[in-house]
Amino acid sequence: MELSHDFVKPRITFLYRYKKCMFCKRINIFKAIFKCKDCTKICHRKCHMKFVEMELKRKEELEMCVDVTPSDTPDKTVFGVPLIANVQKYGSSLPPFIQTAFRWLEDNALDHRGLFRKSGNKSQIHQLRQLAGANPDDLIFENHEAYDVADMVKQYFRELPEPLFTNKLSECFIDIFQHVPVNLQKEAVYNAVLLLPDEHREALFALLDFLCQVSSRSDVNKMTASNLAICMTPSLFNLSDGGAWSSSSHPHHGAGSAGGPVTSSYNLLSSVSSCRNHRKSSSRFTSAAVVGIPDDLKRVGQNCKAAHDCLLFLIEHYRHLFAMAEDIMSQCHFSNMDESIPMSQKELVEMGQVWRGYWNACTLALLKEVKDK
Repeated sequence: MELSHDFVKPRITFLYRYKKCMFCKRINIFKAIFKCKDCTKICHRKCHMKFVEMELKRKEELEMCVDVTPSDTPDKTVFGVPLIANVQKYGSSLPPFIQTAFRWLEDNALDHRGLFRKSGNKSQIHQLRQLAGANPDDLIFENHEAYDVADMVKQYFRELPEPLFTNKLSECFIDIFQHVPVNLQKEAVYNAVLLLPDEHREALFALLDFLCQVSSRSDVNKMTASNLAICMTPSLFNLSDGGAWSSSSHPHHGAGSAGGPVTSSYNLLSSVSSCRNHRKSSSRFTSAAVVGIPDDLKRVGQNCKAAHDCLLFLIEHYRHLFAMAEDIMSQCHFSNMDESIPMSQKELVEMGQVWRGYWNACTLALLKEVKDK
């Protein structure tokens, strides 16, 4: 930790034997002295120890003051916030600026080649984050590049305190595409989606619906559902494997660093995809790549591939997975009021004053049904 003075032991001590200590003002007559590199002042050994303790204590107090003042980082009010907090604040699991970003990208950026694959400008992304933190309800993207907005969306999901598929269920989704037979995977994924917290399930549906819109223009933007899954998987799953990815317990720690789990998993997913595409023409390369890979890295690569397959499956089948199954619907018993055909406003006007009686009957029936339940 940087101190106000940088004390070192001088090589020749007898030159400073009769100089005053800068703290206690006593003349030094001992060999144990320390000299500052910058101001060349000296101090006793005991004074030096007290000085270091005071400086460390002062630095800790300053760091605590910085930690409790979030005004200098307004983006922390929207980035890194749990989804349940968004529900309590906005009434939806995703904040307004993310929903606006989805709509803006759908209207203006579906023809951009490499959307979500090409990186945006760091300074522009930082500016977007600051604007989102300052005014999340009314953020305008007209003067920004599509790649910057898409990168901001990825960063939002990457920095969630808990990934979208949650820490507990990420392993479940991955195991489905590693161990469950193909003919049973759809039912298994359907049940796993039901286990997600409500706010995570709602956010997942919004994201999958948006990604499906992007992949529908893959003939122009070259971003198929598989390519989108490669880009988004590291930001949505907990891909850590017993500390193999990082020493931190949080799956998203170090996500912005060059060697963090997100970068490593993206590289592994890209390698898996490229190996799969060239398997027939380059079996020699594939067999050579497998030889000598450590077991931990091989297991992480398998988890990345399964997570990619899971997200790809969700993008392609999300409408069926988020719809109520027919066998479940057949088991539901609806009341007569639910099965009745609602009347339009025009029909109610034509009934004259009779509509009031119809409205009262509906209200009383609803209250009776709620009371019985």
